[in-house]
Amino acid sequence: MCADFDLSTFAKPVIDKIEQRTNDLPLWVLKGAESTKLLYHAVLEKKILIEAKINQGGVLLLNERRIVNRQIAIENHFDPSLITKRRQHDLISLIVECNRQLEELWEKRRKRPKSGIKGLSRSQLESEIKILRIKNAELEESFCRDSIQVALKGCFMEDRLSLSSRIADLEVELESKQQTIVNLRTELRKHQVKSV
Repeated sequence: MCADFDLSTFAKPVIDKIEQRTNDLPLWVLKGAESTKLLYHAVLEKKILIEAKINQGGVLLLNERRIVNRQIAIENHFDPSLITKRRQHDLISLIVECNRQLEELWEKRRKRPKSGIKGLSRSQLESEIKILRIKNAELEESFCRDSIQVALKGCFMEDRLSLSSRIADLEVELESKQQTIVNLRTELRKHQVKSV
């Protein structure tokens, strides 16, 4: 084993975290059974999870945006009859308060103006349509211009290749003709020399 290892210094941060978490707990949770503590933390975690879902947006059913006693009990491997007003009065009060806060958050998100077309007046919609039509025309013009340029480049490339091939053929033919001219001149000189 390592000589520098000390269990007390290793475990101290973990113990401090547990003590801090314990100090933040309400008195009814501290006095309650272990199941009360587990259910308390489960309710708070569920609330955070639902808040995140609400803030992400989308459609949530009523049971998806509320903390349900039975679901909390079953998810934490307890009998659903454990979470009743008679047995866990303070926990039920916490769930009711969390559900009220979640419902307020849900209503705020629903009433928040959405970006996009909904919520605009007729004149705003008409001006938005005009802007979009102008942008559409610009995009169509740009697309047509780009398409024509690509087509012309393609045509010019084909013409260029065709012309360069034709020029190469003509150069070969020119060289052949020049050779013929040279041969004919030498023949002509030979005949002139013989005739003189």
